[in-house]
Amino acid sequence: MDFIMTTKIGYDKENVIMVEGANTVGDQQETFKDELVKMSKVSGVTISQYFPVDGTKRDQNQFWRDGKSQEEQSIGAQIWYVDEDYLQTMGMKLVAGRNFMKELASDSQAVIINQAMAKAFGFEKPVGERIMNWEPYNIIGVVEDFHWENMKGEIKPLCFVRGGWGNIMSVRVDAADTQGTLECITNLWNRFM
Repeated sequence: MDFIMTTKIGYDKENVIMVEGANTVGDQQETFKDELVKMSKVSGVTISQYFPVDGTKRDQNQFWRDGKSQEEQSIGAQIWYVDEDYLQTMGMKLVAGRNFMKELASDSQAVIINQAMAKAFGFEKPVGERIMNWEPYNIIGVVEDFHWENMKGEIKPLCFVRGGWGNIMSVRVDAADTQGTLECITNLWNRFM
């Protein structure tokens, strides 16, 4: 019980409402997100389909140092497409570098990796390094390791790529009025649908 109650998972899972099927609003998804952000009891909203909870998408890939795919062994890692609000909304901590920035076109070729991936590559200072799978990516940040699978297993390599799509919209809400905020989200959803 002590392990369950005290183990640091690496993100803040409390007070996050997952709106599944958020992609069904079609091309209004960004507008729906913007309306959620305007709510006084909402402190963050992110769109993705990759989350550190069971039942969400997993996407295993092979990575190499840029230009070394013929000489070096690949590193197996998850690649999750997230928007620029993912880390903040999920309460994840950057330990080096920076987050994605919507206004930087170059961030479409950037990744944020976890500490386990930096360790697997042997990077002492990963920010600025280049890795590749089907295309090259610049490492712009390192996120503190977090449990995205079974708590009993070791944390494996993972990287985030900027993408603003998905079927799940996660909304971080104020704990003081979760029920009232949920009703406001439901009303907004009904308006869009």
